[in-house]
Amino acid sequence: LGDFTSTDPKRESLSSKIEGFAAAGTIIEVVTPDEVQKVIDRAHFEAFGEEREARRARILEERAAQAGEGSNETADRDTDWDVYDTPAVDRRNQ
Repeated sequence: LGDFTSTDPKRESLSSKIEGFAAAGTIIEVVTPDEVQKVIDRAHFEAFGEEREARRARILEERAAQAGEGSNETADRDTDWDVYDTPAVDRRNQ
């Protein structure tokens, strides 16, 4: 169902369910938190081919780069600056 970038509600539900099982396992002392994390890390690596933190950092950097590309150009193109040619006092009365 994806990773932290997913907006699928099923993913959030599944994530909560997995966290519940992991918490239950640690509470009844069947596993340690470190063992749970190792299983999660191994499954993530098998699914995505890279470690969790490295993938998260890469995705966030890519998003930041995409957001920075042309964001000013788009904002300038979409803004109708002509509305500000009229004095603020007149705009308030409209």
